[in-house]
Amino acid sequence: MRGVQPITVTRHVAAPRDRVWRVATDIPAAPDILSGVDRVEMLTQQPFGVGTRWSETRTIMKRSATEEMWVSDVRPQDSYTVEADGRGAHYVSVFRFTPTPDGGTDVALSFQGLPRRLPGRLLARILGPLTSASVRSALRDDLDDIARAAERQIA
Repeated sequence: MRGVQPITVTRHVAAPRDRVWRVATDIPAAPDILSGVDRVEMLTQQPFGVGTRWSETRTIMKRSATEEMWVSDVRPQDSYTVEADGRGAHYVSVFRFTPTPDGGTDVALSFQGLPRRLPGRLLARILGPLTSASVRSALRDDLDDIARAAERQIA
């Protein structure tokens, strides 16, 4: 399945990887951590891991959107993958956490929307450059919010 190119943003966080991981994987607390998330409803009650599911409501380009999301891959403290099926597309987000020599963490977040139908594929090619700037901005905001939360927590 081909879609638009993945969008990747990175952010250095002045906090150890285990703390950044805890903040980034605290899905129930997302509305308190991520300014772009309005509401989260947990659909599973297990600890964070493969199979964790939730419904997330965000305001995107002044419109409210709710998606059911799930964790499809976890490599503890190294990376995790979140997927969602939206209107005519399958979304994949990959978070990567790399410790740095200064005791901090570099976080990379990649996002890709994979259109499922031909009209969606054509629309993605036409609107891709326009929407990628909005998506990139939202991803940066998420990483900035995670950084603020991790940096202010006491070890």
